[in-house]
This record gives sequence, C-alpha cells and structure tokens, in this order.
Amino acid sequence: MSDPVTKSEVLAALKAGGLDITDPRRIAEAEYQARATENSEKACVSLRRDLTEIRKMGRRG
Repeated sequence: MSDPVTKSEVLAALKAGGLDITDPRRIAEAEYQARATENSEKACVSLRRDLTEIRKMGRRG
C-alpha cells in the first residue's frame, strides 16, 4: 500500500491550483481528505489523481 496523502500535500496542491489555503474551512477539508486516505488505497489513488488535476488548473490560469 502506498503512503497516505498528507494534509501538506493537499494544501500544496490547492495553493498550486490558485486556491486560498488560509481559509479555515479549506484547511479542515484538507485534514479530512488526508485522513480518509489512511486506510484506503483506493481513496489514496483517487485523491492523488484529483490533486494532480487541481495543480493543472493552476498552470492553465
């Protein structure tokens, strides 16, 4: 099983995507998403795929 996604990874992707990472709701959501990958390989793969797409959105803009 691959390593779970970390809160820092989620926030870094959001920042790269041009999103505000100082919003407490966004930070809480990042923590929630990261915790959801701790016991699920499928969730981990899915979240990493989503984070890649978020990063791409920031490069296009």
